[in-house]
Amino acid sequence: LDTASTADRLARRIHKVRYPVVVEGVNFEILGIIHIFAGNAPEYAAHRGGQLFMPITEPSVRHQHRLVSDGYTDVVLVNRQAIRSIRQLDSPQPH
Repeated sequence: LDTASTADRLARRIHKVRYPVVVEGVNFEILGIIHIFAGNAPEYAAHRGGQLFMPITEPSVRHQHRLVSDGYTDVVLVNRQAIRSIRQLDSPQPH
């Protein structure tokens, strides 16, 4: 069991900033929230990082202009190689 207090765990947690974005691929579009390290631009998130998949929270997924996600989907994993562009919608949201 972890004996560290809640304050200690929060202090060690890596801070990420939440950005509302539109992620576009060849035949899909995802409207959601991307979580990236402070100081990084959301537009370059697909090209920076070693993981194959990038998580998008609170997603609304469209495939060939048809809505394919539902209100119960919390996270989608997007293959970084399938992303054509990432466009930030507005300012970062507080967590």
